[in-house]
Amino acid sequence: MLTASQLLELTDEMPTHEDLLKRLDTAAVSLRAWIASRPELATLYPIPETLAGINWTVSHTMLTWRPVPLAGTYRVTLTLGDKDSLTYYARTSEHPTSVLRLARPLAGPATQSGDTSATGVYVLSCAARTVAQFSARQRCYPGQKQVSQGYFAFADRVSSDRAGTEERQGSIDLLGAAYSWKEIFDGDTTSVDFLQRAAAAISAAAKPRTYTPGRFRKTRDGLVTYEHTVLNAGKVALRVRAERISVEAFSGTDARQIVEASDKPGILASELFADGRLAEGMGVFAGGTAEPITEEVLRDGTRNRLRFVTKYPREVNEEGWPRIARSVLGRIGRSERDVDMWLWTQVNLSTIRGVMETLGQPMEKAHTVMGKWGYTGAACLPMALDDAARNGRLSDGDLILLTGSGAGLTMGCMALEW
Repeated sequence: MLTASQLLELTDEMPTHEDLLKRLDTAAVSLRAWIASRPELATLYPIPETLAGINWTVSHTMLTWRPVPLAGTYRVTLTLGDKDSLTYYARTSEHPTSVLRLARPLAGPATQSGDTSATGVYVLSCAARTVAQFSARQRCYPGQKQVSQGYFAFADRVSSDRAGTEERQGSIDLLGAAYSWKEIFDGDTTSVDFLQRAAAAISAAAKPRTYTPGRFRKTRDGLVTYEHTVLNAGKVALRVRAERISVEAFSGTDARQIVEASDKPGILASELFADGRLAEGMGVFAGGTAEPITEEVLRDGTRNRLRFVTKYPREVNEEGWPRIARSVLGRIGRSERDVDMWLWTQVNLSTIRGVMETLGQPMEKAHTVMGKWGYTGAACLPMALDDAARNGRLSDGDLILLTGSGAGLTMGCMALEW
């Protein structure tokens, strides 16, 4: 054991927690040099334990900083036999939670030699009945109502084919999470019964273990799919298929949203319009291939910043907005009176009032937020939509028309069913 003075010297050479987080590659250099200069102390307590703890902290921190190329939000479908199926959604974290070391593949029996070690990572995931249940939860915590915690596992070893498709072994937590998923499907006795039968199928196949190894495949264009088959007595007991529908992952850093395919109407129609005759009226004119950034441009400081050169004529929006709105409504066989909520670029309240009058619609149907936050550019339409929803102004089935315009001139309109 070290003496008191030696222990104090050791303490002085130890890296701080901040060092370990900021300078992983050099944090312990001073400590190792001190130990190397005193080889007679290398085996004395607590030097081996101290080095082991620091090495673990460094490796674990580096692991949790490592991005996971297959992270995201998945649509997972479980099929019992060849008929009954259940779909849920799983979202992973962006970074691993721990390292994965196994004496056999991630799925499937060990070979006779037993030398089938695989190294990879565990990634925290949450399961939910719908994607919407993830929207307000950028972190995945145990005990969240309607959300169940599990994991994804990915092998480090990757194989590729000539088409550039990457393949690696992996698994999605099913057995451990199946029992807690009952809360997700609370009240849905059919789904709860399905999960119980799925858990039973996995357990029954575990002796002997006859899994076909689960595999993740990632194509060159970023499409990620997963397949895993559980066999029992040579027959398919459970088939697991998953598809990554978004690279959205739990991060806690922002509040992004997912748009995905649905069997409900959702977005009904849209239209875009551009008129280059007003291109010189407003914009950031330097910075592209037509007018590159140069030292002179930066020194002048005008062409590389937003400039309002010419005031757009009032009729650009007062006539353009009704025209494009009516065009989109015509595409879906609706009229102005069918629209429950009108949302316009939040740049000028008097323009919105004039357009609503042109359309013969009451101003009460137009939601505005410029009085709260001013003009926020392209963000104003989603902000207005969010504010309307938060204030209880939208109901299921409402027809909403969003119309925006910007420099260029550019204009767009979209009809959606809430």
